[in-house]
Amino acid sequence: MAKGFVAAGANVVIADLDERGLARVIHEIGTAGSGRIVACPSDITKEADVEGIVAKALETFGRVDVVVNNAGTGAQIVRPDFISRPLNSWDIPPEKWRRIMDVNAIGPFLLSRAAIPHMLENGWGRIINVSTTWETMLRPGFASYGPSKAALESMSAGMAKELSGTGVTVNTVIPGGPVDTAQVPADIGVPREKLLRPEVMVPVTVWLASDASSAVSSIRLTVAHWDPARTPEQNLQDAAEPVAWPQLVKTIVMAERGNLT
Repeated sequence: MAKGFVAAGANVVIADLDERGLARVIHEIGTAGSGRIVACPSDITKEADVEGIVAKALETFGRVDVVVNNAGTGAQIVRPDFISRPLNSWDIPPEKWRRIMDVNAIGPFLLSRAAIPHMLENGWGRIINVSTTWETMLRPGFASYGPSKAALESMSAGMAKELSGTGVTVNTVIPGGPVDTAQVPADIGVPREKLLRPEVMVPVTVWLASDASSAVSSIRLTVAHWDPARTPEQNLQDAAEPVAWPQLVKTIVMAERGNLT
């Protein structure tokens, strides 16, 4: 996604715990991104580090327009073979559960919270949250990763409504299947060449970051169903659904003066 944004002409700050990984991305982009991509080694779960990411963007490029909350972790931090040897929720040490929730749910809150005031000041902004499939959220063995992404989904829905009419949109994107990244374990049982490629994320995220998506908020896009050869309107018909679970919303019952209304 960093490469895709640079190719589209954006100025980019990439942030990660892995300094060597950051350096590798910048090296791979090479002269094409000279002066337009900078690295900010940081921990998304630490408020001071998150403030530093936004400060880096402001210091280097003068503004913050788009946040892509892509940092993620899961049961692989408990054991790397969690697919072939599934983890029950009660097998996960509390500190590992907290770490997964911190990275996948609280981290996006912290970064969005730090960036949104600048977006509101400019009257324009994009929050793009990378989520996961409903199946993964409910899948046994994923009872740490799944709830963390469900929390992100719920936050995205509420935040989108809070920002309605401000020029700042909030949407989620999901690959639609496992992607060939380091987070997918070796024991997934599928040849790596059959996994989705990371660059499948680029067309959707770049479009969401553009003026063309100004009318789109509180939408969940499955990138595997997005075909760059089609129009955005055609793609939205196949790839879009509402964020979170609006179909489950019922009237809230309030007890008042002994009556239920």
